[in-house]
Amino acid sequence: MKRLACFLILYFSFSQTLFADENYKLQKLFSEANDSYTAGQYEDAIQKYEDALKVQTNGILYFNLANSYFRTNSIGKSIFYYNKAKIFMPRGPDVGFNLNYARSKAQDKIEKKSGVETIILSIARLLNERESFYFLFISSFLFLGTSIFLIYRKHASLIALRYVFGLFLVVGITFVFVNSFMENSFGVVIAKEAKVLSGPGAENIILFTLHEGSEFTISDSWKDSWSQIQLADKKKGWIQNSDIIF
Repeated sequence: MKRLACFLILYFSFSQTLFADENYKLQKLFSEANDSYTAGQYEDAIQKYEDALKVQTNGILYFNLANSYFRTNSIGKSIFYYNKAKIFMPRGPDVGFNLNYARSKAQDKIEKKSGVETIILSIARLLNERESFYFLFISSFLFLGTSIFLIYRKHASLIALRYVFGLFLVVGITFVFVNSFMENSFGVVIAKEAKVLSGPGAENIILFTLHEGSEFTISDSWKDSWSQIQLADKKKGWIQNSDIIF
């Protein structure tokens, strides 16, 4: 039992050290990015916000990054990152207002999503990657601790352990799926004008044209160069990845 207690102390001490280093790096980048934004150095602010997002993803960073892109007249990227911010802060009034204002600058008007995607996104709005990490970290710790305790006490059965492991596995898969959907389900056109084709490849028929700021969902991809997209009005087609952000 003493060995288990020592293990738990070391486990928590190590995790706290990791979180402290991460928070310091994040706060430093965030402060520098805000200073650049205030000084009107929007390109520098963009770089620093993006660096901060490599440390941690959250709504404030996405929102500030979207504001920076809007200041550089990058409407497509600003709409994309306002959307990302809205996932993390669905009730943020400034996020919704800025997103709608950026959308008003786009030439093509795309309606909101509906159906099953709305349900999944509603779940995604309750989570973020950091919260998912904490949850999985705590869950794995509880699973490990419970298993060791039961085995130590000789009260564990194979069926009980299967139930504990199965519950942990289901929760873990759910978090991975929601985060994957949240990160990759939608995209925005960033080119001034982009052709949507009947198939992946420039030799295919042009179905229609989209302009910067057009929003869509992604249903398929081909060779990391083309994506099949679907608009809110159910129009589908293939578009070059160099013309979009997702």
